[in-house]
Amino acid sequence: MKKSDFELYATKNTVVVVKGKVKRQILRLLQERSLGFDEIVEATHKAKSTISKHLQELEEEGLIASFEDRADRRKKHYALKSRLVGISAEGSPSFDRKTIEDVASALGDPAAFINAVMRSIRYKFDSLGMDVAPTLYQLGTEIGTVIARDMRASDLKGVIEEVKRFWESHDLGNVEVLSEKPLTFIVTNCYECSDMPNVGRTLCAFDEGIVSAILQRRLGQPYRAKEIECAGTGHDHCKFLVTPR
Repeated sequence: MKKSDFELYATKNTVVVVKGKVKRQILRLLQERSLGFDEIVEATHKAKSTISKHLQELEEEGLIASFEDRADRRKKHYALKSRLVGISAEGSPSFDRKTIEDVASALGDPAAFINAVMRSIRYKFDSLGMDVAPTLYQLGTEIGTVIARDMRASDLKGVIEEVKRFWESHDLGNVEVLSEKPLTFIVTNCYECSDMPNVGRTLCAFDEGIVSAILQRRLGQPYRAKEIECAGTGHDHCKFLVTPR
């Protein structure tokens, strides 16, 4: 996958294309937490005048907001007020062909047909050079929050066991825990990617979001489930590493 040429951020009223490398770096930094002007300058290794200009433009576009430093009103802090929804990526025409073939093969099987159609929509974007993983992750967190309502466990081991049962009962794949510290598990027969080609990147951001949200909801603290191996990286399984945020 080539390096990103642009990123899409959704504001309250529109979607903004961000092309500048420094602007994208600033927005990525602010995804973690709000930062002071000097912190941004230090992290980007750019001149103060350059950062000041970029911050002003980002604020005018409605992507970030500024506020006074409580300890020193002469200084400003900046926070993200938009959401990353898409990233430019190298187009993968093989995705397009593969998913349409899957739709054809699923005719006559309602469950498989619906899954194939939904995959074809997602991978159509990929084939055109648009990685929508950030949006899929966000959607996953929203759905994971709903799923967590019907779970009962309140410890990490118990929650993962419930995730395992949920995945298998809904034909999403087979979950196997590899280690507890750090928590690492694999999913085989993944509904999302199991037969997709090797494209040099992971493909299951939606599942990352679901698992992250379930853990946060059930355990009361933020967790991040990060996929580190996938059919999209040439593996025959998905591997997830779970860490506290």
